[in-house]
Amino acid sequence: MDFTARWCPHCIVNKKTSVEIESVRRKVEEYNVLMLRADYTDNDDRITEELERFQRSAIPMNLVYSSNPAEPPQLLPPTLTPGIVLEALAKAAGSPAEPSGSR
Repeated sequence: MDFTARWCPHCIVNKKTSVEIESVRRKVEEYNVLMLRADYTDNDDRITEELERFQRSAIPMNLVYSSNPAEPPQLLPPTLTPGIVLEALAKAAGSPAEPSGSR
């Protein structure tokens, strides 16, 4: 779940460098991941509540939910790398982590 806004430069950089890239797209398809976006452009109160629930005061915030609903979502760091995203996807899918050379 990508908590983002059009006015957030950090969010835009994360997307360009670590989310909307070919290696991540391939894993999203392979693991049959549903990608969701929470648009905070207009400061939606429901999104503010979610940020507070995960003890974040601002966006970006990215959550990766497991295929096992009993597991809590992984809260990713504000600055993403392809490796962070790929490892989170692998963990959520119950697959071994990617070798470090594939990032």
